[in-house]
Amino acid sequence: LRIMRMPPLTNAYLIPAGGSRIEASRTFYQLSQSTLIEDLQEEFPNIVIDLPPLLSIAYASLAAKVTDRILLVTRYGTTPIEDVEKAIFYLGHDRINGIVLTGFESRTPGWLRRLL
Repeated sequence: LRIMRMPPLTNAYLIPAGGSRIEASRTFYQLSQSTLIEDLQEEFPNIVIDLPPLLSIAYASLAAKVTDRILLVTRYGTTPIEDVEKAIFYLGHDRINGIVLTGFESRTPGWLRRLL
């Protein structure tokens, strides 16, 4: 594996996945059958795997199985709640550790948010 340090953070590393692969489902299947993630966790206690959108790519749910915990990312005002519910159903409610809501624009004035 090619592991690169992410400056300016001395404790963050990146393993680039490369370009999109035609046989991505096969790659994720092999990864789920191997001990690579466990081997990496001996050296790196927190591993973040950025996965493709779950509902639009067939192998995303297989890719999610290589992780212990899942943080679901969704865009405010764009992702229908039905899609979020479907993703939680596919992954299993107990595997979801949280949901990140991106693209939210608060209507609360900045000066008031700083006081909170």
